[in-house]
Amino acid sequence: MDQQRISVIIPTLNEEAVLPGLIQFLSRQPDVQIIVSDGGSSDQTLDICREYGVVTASGPPGRGRQLNRGASLAQAPVMLFLHADSRIGPAFLKELREVIRAGGRWGCATLEFDANALFYRCLSRFSNLRARLLNSCYGDQAIYCRSDFYRELGGYPDWPLLEDVEFSRRARLRSGAVILTSKVTSSSRRFEEHGRWKSLLLMQRIKLLYTLGVSPQKLSRLYRNKRGVKSANRYSNDD
Repeated sequence: MDQQRISVIIPTLNEEAVLPGLIQFLSRQPDVQIIVSDGGSSDQTLDICREYGVVTASGPPGRGRQLNRGASLAQAPVMLFLHADSRIGPAFLKELREVIRAGGRWGCATLEFDANALFYRCLSRFSNLRARLLNSCYGDQAIYCRSDFYRELGGYPDWPLLEDVEFSRRARLRSGAVILTSKVTSSSRRFEEHGRWKSLLLMQRIKLLYTLGVSPQKLSRLYRNKRGVKSANRYSNDD
C-alpha cells in the first residue's frame, strides 16, 4: 500500500445539505480514498456519492457499525473518521502524514466550531484540553489511526452511541494519542437545533451514567427520549 494514502470514512444519514462540500474538497486532495458509510438515507445522500464516484457502504444506522462498515472497505494504511458536517484543510492531511511517518498510531485534530460564540470557544478549548491531558478523543475531533492499529483494537464497538469513547479508551491503553495542531471545524447545528446548554448537559449526563456502568443500549433510549427519534437517529453520537 502507498504509505501516503489516507482512507477517509464518513458516516451519513440524510446529509445531502453538507456532504457535497466535503466530498468536493477531499476529491481535490492527492492520495485520498473517500468512503461514505450510509445508514439508510432517504434524501439525496447516496445520489451525491454516485455523482462523485465515491465508494459507499450501506446498512442499518448506528455510528459504530457504520464506521466499521466503511473501514472494511479502506485500502490505505491510515484511516480518518470524519463527520459529514466537519471541515478540514490541506495542512491537516499533510500534518497527519508527518505524524504517521514519525510513528504516531492514533489521535485526533484540534477542534474548533463554525460559530464564534463564547459557548463554542469554551467548549472547543475544554475538548482540546481533555484530548491532550487524558488521551481521550471524540468523534467530532476527527479521530485517525493506522489501519493495523484499528484492527488490533477490533474496530469500533457496535454500539448505538458512545462508540468513540470506548474506541478512545481501548486505544490509549496501547498507545498515547497524538493531537494534531491542525484544526477540524465542527458544525454547531446540533447545539443550535436543540439548545446549547440543554444539548451539552444531556451528553455529559449520558457520559456520567456510562462511567457508572449503564449500558449504551439503555443510554441510547434515554437519548432518543430526550431528543426525539428523528434527531436521535441523525445525531446518534453527539460529543
